[in-house]
Amino acid sequence: LALDGDVSIHIYDLSGQVVETLVSQYQNAGSYTVTWMANNNASGVYFIHMETQDNNFVQKVMLIK
Repeated sequence: LALDGDVSIHIYDLSGQVVETLVSQYQNAGSYTVTWMANNNASGVYFIHMETQDNNFVQKVMLIK
């Protein structure tokens, strides 16, 4: 993170429903690692959405079990 601020990271399924919220809090600038424990999720395509005060990022991922 380049700047201090509120950070949210959500996992969405193909229908646009939030499957899980990984982070939703204020974070100081720096590097972080977040692990998605997807044990309760089916194999398929998901979207990771990360939002900060100065950036918006979406990544498509495929979960294969």
